[in-house]
Amino acid sequence: MKMNIKSGIIASSMILAFGLGYVVYDTYNVTKSTIRVEGTLIELSPEEMAAASSLIIEGKINDITQPHWNTEDGNEPEVIEDADAIYRDVTIKVNKTHKGEELDEVVVRVYGGETEKIIMDMENAPEFTENEKVLLFLNVDDSPANKTNSTDHYAVVGSYQGKFKVKNDKVDNKKEKIQLNEMVDIIETHKDDKNPLQQ
Repeated sequence: MKMNIKSGIIASSMILAFGLGYVVYDTYNVTKSTIRVEGTLIELSPEEMAAASSLIIEGKINDITQPHWNTEDGNEPEVIEDADAIYRDVTIKVNKTHKGEELDEVVVRVYGGETEKIIMDMENAPEFTENEKVLLFLNVDDSPANKTNSTDHYAVVGSYQGKFKVKNDKVDNKKEKIQLNEMVDIIETHKDDKNPLQQ
């Protein structure tokens, strides 16, 4: 069984990165279905992400919650609609702030994940592991999937492009690999530039 509908569950940074996306429901066995969110990713340079982010931090991942739905009770809705989403919250202990408010701890919401009956596969979503050291480009999550309009968590700018692993004085992701001090210089030079994602 396959069905396409417009996706309304992508965070604003992901909306801008993906453009018009769609969701595919794909039943691959009798007990689990897969919801895929796919689209075209707009490439962002580190300079553009520095300007587009309201918060840029270095830190260490302390906790990743189990995936659950963004419904009031956290359970799967009877009918899955555009703004319904599975998500995980990633808690980061902040070691250094390069842009934005100085915080001890930051929660980053990542849409996608697997529950008992559904797998939500977000194309190009950032991946996190516990105890990982990271550099993150962030904005407050203002996606339709943030149904309560809560401002207590963030979304990664540019999907996976805004999440870097920090190791041996280098930062890298699927797209970039440079020295940490070079990335910090880029951030300092461009963090006050005009936001390229705002027209």
